[in-house]
Amino acid sequence: MSSHHDEGTKTSGDCESPGGVIEYAQLQQQKSTLVQQQPNVPKNQDQDDSDGDESYSDKWEEFHGIHSTGRFFKEKRYLTKEFPRLLEQDPRSIGQPHRIGEIGCGCGSALIPVLRENSEAVAVACDVSSTAIGVFDDMCSQAGIDRRRVQLHVHSSGRTECVTSSPFSSKSIDTMMIVFTLSAFHPRDIQAVLKEAWDSLDSGGILLLRDYGLYDMAHLRFTGKQLVDPEYLVYQRAEGTLSYFFSVESLQKMTEQAGFVTDECKYVTTYVTNLKKNRKMRRVFIHGVFKKP
Repeated sequence: MSSHHDEGTKTSGDCESPGGVIEYAQLQQQKSTLVQQQPNVPKNQDQDDSDGDESYSDKWEEFHGIHSTGRFFKEKRYLTKEFPRLLEQDPRSIGQPHRIGEIGCGCGSALIPVLRENSEAVAVACDVSSTAIGVFDDMCSQAGIDRRRVQLHVHSSGRTECVTSSPFSSKSIDTMMIVFTLSAFHPRDIQAVLKEAWDSLDSGGILLLRDYGLYDMAHLRFTGKQLVDPEYLVYQRAEGTLSYFFSVESLQKMTEQAGFVTDECKYVTTYVTNLKKNRKMRRVFIHGVFKKP
């Protein structure tokens, strides 16, 4: 599943260069523009944000089928700098490999760089798309990663009834990653994803989250016609998948309701420059580190 156009996504035909850090308060000034563009319109009856598992899976299968080479997503190599824990041996498992999990792994753009840098780590990962899992498998081979270190599963997270069939054994994970994935769920389904992460983590385990924040460039680009749930501010992309944008408060509330203790929860605000179009693109991401007591 993992992500659409996130920090590590290539934009065909465009050249981007790093910009600089901007203040979140500057981005909040865009709120009035967003409200004007996206009034509280009634939900389009032709759009359904609560499709069944089959439709939900089909939309992501189609998305990853279009981008099946795996080149659509750049490797998220910055994650090991943002989350240095990923390169550490878990202190509670002396002499044992660091057990890393990922929900919504997509084609492996987040996990593969971690496994390459941390040769002692082992991983269990899942995604709703069988195509994505197949690409992940191929990318592991290309990266020279021993497949015995990685267990890959096709699994539909986000549905309460699916938690019982989770590919993650109870308390089997030291560090769980959810990277640009929660935003693709309706907020009503996020608690089920967090419960799956909670159940899989060992006591003292850590949940690492990276996702879209309110007033990100992608948020401001949506139109009122794409707003399918005004109450939760949930949008629907052209291919039928959903997009939700987190505030620090909403993410912290959701994770703490699931039982986690907040270690870090903050906005990461920056901009990149599209050199071809000479355009600055303001980005807002949410960064979170949460602990299971």
